[in-house]
Amino acid sequence: MFFYLENPRMQMWFDSPNHCASFLVMTIILCIGGFLFFVEKKKFLAWGFFGAAILQEVLLSMTYSRGGYIALIAGILFVWFFSRKKWTLSFLASFLVIILLTANGIDRVKSIGITEDGSIGNRLLLWEGGLAVIWNNLFSGVGADSVGKLYTAWYQPLSLNEAYATLINDYLTIAAAYGIFAIFGYLALILSGLWFGLKLWKATKNPLLLSLPGAMVAPGPESWRD
Repeated sequence: MFFYLENPRMQMWFDSPNHCASFLVMTIILCIGGFLFFVEKKKFLAWGFFGAAILQEVLLSMTYSRGGYIALIAGILFVWFFSRKKWTLSFLASFLVIILLTANGIDRVKSIGITEDGSIGNRLLLWEGGLAVIWNNLFSGVGADSVGKLYTAWYQPLSLNEAYATLINDYLTIAAAYGIFAIFGYLALILSGLWFGLKLWKATKNPLLLSLPGAMVAPGPESWRD
């Protein structure tokens, strides 16, 4: 169990609150797409999606995942930017209200820009060391099981005594584990899916299809914060 200022962090069946947040962000964006699709056709289904999205926003706030907060805002703005449907912004407003009502939610948001925060400071050192791991194993990688161990043994400052299984960043972890070509392939897959999803949406103007690339975009920011 993880805590923030004595508040338990929601993680459901995931191994960490951050992975839980990533999952919730994607499902919230998909629920927003469902709401926008049905709001003018079958309102009872639309409000079902609305309620599901709000419930998941509450759960997301309880993960205290700063990256999750940023990711949801990015995903909602993505859907709004392309759809221009005002209803989309209601989900942003509801999430901000939920953060205000969450115990120490504002404190968690304020900590995003505080580099002196121990968690963030260690994260910056971890990423710096992770880049060194990538550079020294640029093409081959070190294997998924060795990324965190290698950083801890050889790159972590002697003043710290932390244990990591990953670099706490999906992109850096993939690059360190499998090499530079793997991360390029991963990014190409995401970008091609994003392009294809937007192309389908432009052809159909179906909000559900727009929510799919929105859900793909959202986890990106989540990967950079805890």
